[in-house]
Amino acid sequence: MSVYNSALDFIRPGASMPELDVLVRDRLAYEPSHPICHGIGARAHEPPYPHQAGGGTFEASMVLAVEPGVYWEGGGGLRVEDNFLVTTDGLEKLSAFPDGIVRC
Repeated sequence: MSVYNSALDFIRPGASMPELDVLVRDRLAYEPSHPICHGIGARAHEPPYPHQAGGGTFEASMVLAVEPGVYWEGGGGLRVEDNFLVTTDGLEKLSAFPDGIVRC
């Protein structure tokens, strides 16, 4: 949750997309197999796909799925994910469901 929350704290208008990718990957100490976050619009998965090899900044009015995840060899994994609107002040969560880890 601390990695997820650090990503949420980082995202605001003008924040660097490559820097977000570096921040999360460094804190997870591994290479995730999917984007840290991505845009949502007409489709569930669309640009931007922030990555340290790319460029760009977050802008107000973007809608993002923030979803850093950990997957291990042999199967299984964990992803904390929710959708957010980027506002001039940071992020507005678009779901009332509480964040956290639910053990099943």
